Amino acid sequence: MEKHLLRLCPGARHVLTDTTRTPRENEKSGRDYNFISVALFEKRIQEGCYAEYEEVHGRYYGTPKAVIEETCTTAPLAISPIDYKGARNLLKLYPDAIAIFLTAPPEILAERISARGGVSTEELCRRMETAKKELAEAHTFPYLVDTAGSIHYTLERVKYILVQHGVDLDAVCNECH
Repeated sequence: MEKHLLRLCPGARHVLTDTTRTPRENEKSGRDYNFISVALFEKRIQEGCYAEYEEVHGRYYGTPKAVIEETCTTAPLAISPIDYKGARNLLKLYPDAIAIFLTAPPEILAERISARGGVSTEELCRRMETAKKELAEAHTFPYLVDTAGSIHYTLERVKYILVQHGVDLDAVCNECH
């Protein structure tokens, strides 16, 4: 979803987060995530570098404060695909942020996770359990968008929400509207 939105809206920027997991085959550090060691991540936690961080599936994920500040000052729209706990923490620091919970039926979610490759059956089961817990928290978000339909429909729903919050799509997107 994020990649589709960024492709359509080149004025938007991805908020680059840190993670301690191993990159997948098609991922690149500095583009998809900053892939860093556990020791460095924990050092940054101690230094108070993160606006939010969580341990998810046995790996750390976090959003550096400096990255948020830099992204928000250089782009009219910053996109940060994070879990519900991280979103809650970011909303405490940035109450004007727009939080959209993206969801899909379990069978579609399982297909999408499997399609990424390199996911064992055990890992898939763990992720599906996490997804079930996250879905139970969806009602705490102001917006819920089901991504099971076409990507076009999903993008239209997200764009509608953004416009309702005063995001100037003309300043952000080429063919976004």
